[in-house]
Amino acid sequence: RVQEIFLSQWKSIDNGITSREGIIMSARDEKRSPPFKTLSRKLSFFVEEEVIEELDYTEVDLVGDLSDTVRIEDKILFTLFSMNTIITPFLAGLIPEYFYIWHTLKAILLLSFRLWWYRHISLHYFLFDFCYFTNLLLLVYLWLIPAGPIAGKLFMVLFCFANGPLLWAVALWGNSLVFHSVDKMTSMFIHISPALTVSTLRWYSKDEYTTCPAEEDDNQCSLSFTAAVLIPIVFYVIWQLVYIVWVDFIRKKHVEKNKLMTSYNWIVERRKQGWWYRLLNALGPEWNKPVFIVLQFCYTLLVMLPCYLFYYRLVVSVKCH
Repeated sequence: RVQEIFLSQWKSIDNGITSREGIIMSARDEKRSPPFKTLSRKLSFFVEEEVIEELDYTEVDLVGDLSDTVRIEDKILFTLFSMNTIITPFLAGLIPEYFYIWHTLKAILLLSFRLWWYRHISLHYFLFDFCYFTNLLLLVYLWLIPAGPIAGKLFMVLFCFANGPLLWAVALWGNSLVFHSVDKMTSMFIHISPALTVSTLRWYSKDEYTTCPAEEDDNQCSLSFTAAVLIPIVFYVIWQLVYIVWVDFIRKKHVEKNKLMTSYNWIVERRKQGWWYRLLNALGPEWNKPVFIVLQFCYTLLVMLPCYLFYYRLVVSVKCH
């Protein structure tokens, strides 16, 4: 019963502040229930730290020493993700030709956890977003189509996606390094690690990976500006069409009935603030979805333009990153 209260509060929030207040109120209402101690220890792994901090110590004492549990888990997570922040650039510099293995190991662990957790809290439709599509496409390239003419063109697409819309999404979505938060560190990984992986492959990969769109020596790649933009845009349009058909038509009733969250709903219904929200409402609420699609396309096209320079010049790529 307590778990249902927590999850209902999580799903029915209007914004982040209401979320914290709702969870705190649920904790205070149910603090004397026997199941709460066990549940609180499980949820403390996921709930933002400020929620726990707002529960005063007398309330926490009534449900068990939750503060100690949170601190221990926070310390473990903080240590692990801090070590990751040191190990990742170290491996990228020491053995760049094998960095993709490190990326793959983290992708399997973090994305599997996110899939399970987001499905549990009904946020799994976020996983249809473009960033997850790119991460999946990267794993396909690394382990299923590493060489050949198709692989070369696929790499060019991944290079533009990873160094363009994914990397800029860190600022767009307000990602941050919070070492004791699995969710926030996973978001950082999704948007940053693909750029590191394709960059190390572009400049340091061995013969088993094709990184040129044409059948040429990888060190003498020729890439037209038009091809560097048009081919990735074709892939992007394919993803966008599939997303619209699946989420906005085939699964529309299911999403609305179960009040499932998507990136569009998050901006329009939950956040209701920021320049993204103001632009979406520039033509009125009835034009929100078309404006969202057009803005997302323009953003993707714009941030991919510098990737042409990144692909040709290692110095430019390193300095800009």
